[in-house]
Amino acid sequence: MDITVAIYNGDVEAVTSISTIGDDVASADEVDPYYSAQAVFTMPNHESVIIDPDVNGLGTYYVVVNGLSIGVEGGVDQQILNEDIPYRLTITTSDPEPVVAPPSQLVWLSFGDDITGTNTRADYLYEETDLGWSPDVVNRPPFYAADFGLPETMRDELIEAIAERIEEIYRNTGLTEDEIEFVIERPDPHAVYSTVVIGGRTPMSGLVGIAQSIDRANSTRDDMATTFSEEIGLFYRGDGWMPYGPLAEDPQVRSEQVATLVANTAAHELGHILGLEHATEVLTDEPNNLMGYNDSLEPQDLEERNSYWYQLGLGFTNEIDLLLRAIGSGTDMGE
Repeated sequence: MDITVAIYNGDVEAVTSISTIGDDVASADEVDPYYSAQAVFTMPNHESVIIDPDVNGLGTYYVVVNGLSIGVEGGVDQQILNEDIPYRLTITTSDPEPVVAPPSQLVWLSFGDDITGTNTRADYLYEETDLGWSPDVVNRPPFYAADFGLPETMRDELIEAIAERIEEIYRNTGLTEDEIEFVIERPDPHAVYSTVVIGGRTPMSGLVGIAQSIDRANSTRDDMATTFSEEIGLFYRGDGWMPYGPLAEDPQVRSEQVATLVANTAAHELGHILGLEHATEVLTDEPNNLMGYNDSLEPQDLEERNSYWYQLGLGFTNEIDLLLRAIGSGTDMGE
């Protein structure tokens, strides 16, 4: 039984949600899990953005408990939603507290060294993924323009375009340079930063990226994600067997497509270690949300109206608000 407890504001946007996965529901004599959320109307430096609006009444919030399990009917596994199970729910409130600016976030986009053929290590790929890969998977290769059928002389141009697009995606949310900063050179060894490694592939065909975790509320500011650019190149080169391929023959047009492809994937994996989950954009006929599965040849952005898989139609997730809650100017960059 997978249990989700979510708190929604008056605009039916998730303030916080926790999905617990397990074979058994906790027994009545176990300690109840505790979930907390802060009602936030504006964040420091973002006073023009109403985080928790007064739709349906100032200070109105909803708590939703949802159950999902896999059952067998007629020999076929089926999802059973909203199972009728008893649960105990206690709601408490506390006195108002001032909202402080959350810590800043430094992000290193690591493209590696094409001369030495090396990139920064990604130890979590072996130590934490449990995918049966050999220890060698932690040694990451660099990003190569040749993986996309482009000359290596275009590599620096591609790296600059990819980094600019990733930064643009997160700047579009309203995050400033004092709140999130992107660099392509390794930061000072004493700095606190997250890393997005870009390059190579894995033994798992079709895998274009994987994050160390979904770090809710960006509680860890030195985690890692990896984008497998060589695998992306295999998807879109040649006969273009991917539904949105193949890449253009013109090198300049192709370089623009590659920058979009890699930036979309890298920014998506970065979104996970900043606290965002896979999401389906709703209330639109042309979804382009970064955390979904859309046309990767088109520029993608973070959106305000999304649904996570476990919300099951119960409200929305505002990815932009989640980032503004979790990233701020509360610390100097890299500290």
